[in-house]
Amino acid sequence: MQGRHSDSGDPAGLFVLFEPGARPESADIRAAADRAPGLAIGNEDSQRAEAMPLPPGNGVSDAMPAFELVVDGLTFDLCFTTQPHWGNAGACRYRYGLADDFRDAGDGAILVRPGSHLTGAERGLPVVRTQASIALSLIDACEGATALSWTPSSALMGADYFRIRAGEWLAGGAFPAPGFVAFQEAMGGAIQSCGLGYFTGQELRLERDSASEKEDSIRLAATLVDQLVRCGKIDSPGQIVPQGDTAIRVEPSRNGRFVRAWSQR
Repeated sequence: MQGRHSDSGDPAGLFVLFEPGARPESADIRAAADRAPGLAIGNEDSQRAEAMPLPPGNGVSDAMPAFELVVDGLTFDLCFTTQPHWGNAGACRYRYGLADDFRDAGDGAILVRPGSHLTGAERGLPVVRTQASIALSLIDACEGATALSWTPSSALMGADYFRIRAGEWLAGGAFPAPGFVAFQEAMGGAIQSCGLGYFTGQELRLERDSASEKEDSIRLAATLVDQLVRCGKIDSPGQIVPQGDTAIRVEPSRNGRFVRAWSQR
C-alpha cells in the first residue's frame, strides 16, 4: 500500500497528540523554542493561536499556521488543531509503541509541517530530519504528549517510541522504521511498506520464504528501507547487502511503483 502522500502535492504532517487539557499554548511554544538549541521563532500569528479543526478529507496544507519555526535556515509551520483527521488515533492504520487499548481522548494537537519555501524539497531527508527534531524538542519541553502521527505512513507512534527512534536517527542511527515507514503483510506473505514512496517514489515489497518468521522479515524490511531512503529510486535490477547480512536482490516492478526484494540465500 502506498502512503497517502506518495503521489500528492500535500506536505507531510507530523501531528503531536496530547492528553486532555495538556495541549501547549502559545507561551509554551515560545518557552520550548527558547530551550531548544538551534530552534527559533520567525513569525507568530496570535489570531491563530486557537485550535482550528481539520475536517475529514482536508489536507495538511489546509491548516493555518500560528508560528513559523526556523532551524538552520529552514522554516516550518506550527499549527494548533482540534482532533485532526490524520492526527486522530482512529484514523491511523498502523500503531507502534502504544498499548493495544490506546484511545486518544485528547482535545487538541500540534501540527508541524514544512514551510512553503521548502516546496519541492520537503521530501528530502534533511528536511524530514529537521521536522522530526522540532517535534522531539516539543515533546521534551511540553508535558502531556501521548503520541505522534506521521501522515505519509498513516502511522501513530507512542511518544516514548518516537523519542527513542527519532532520537537515534538524529544521532546518526538508522532511519526510524517502523514508524516513518510502516509495514504490513501482503498477499503471499510478503512484507509491504507504506510511506517509503514519500521519499523514493516506490514502496517496498519483500518476498518471504516459508521458513522466515514475520518479525524477522519486518526487521529485514526496516534495514532495507534504511538503505533505500539513502540511495533513492531503484530503476534497474541490482542487489543490496545490509551490514552483517546476506545480499538482497532488488528490482523495480513493471509499473515502477514498487521495488521488489528477495533474499539470495
